[in-house]
Amino acid sequence: MSVQNLVSELAREYTESKYEKKHLEERISEILEALLPGIAAIAESREERESVELWNAVKRTTSILAQE
Repeated sequence: MSVQNLVSELAREYTESKYEKKHLEERISEILEALLPGIAAIAESREERESVELWNAVKRTTSILAQE
């Protein structure tokens, strides 16, 4: 089931109040389990990219200082 389908179903179930709180919590958990790995991968990629950019800036600064 896609994330969009899970969200739509959750919204429908919530507004209709046809399920108990426990069921809605389970559905929210399913949505989070589907989304969190992707979010974690994006965050990790961004952190790695920032580290590389910082290292490149340090190398440029060192190179400039060595030329002086």
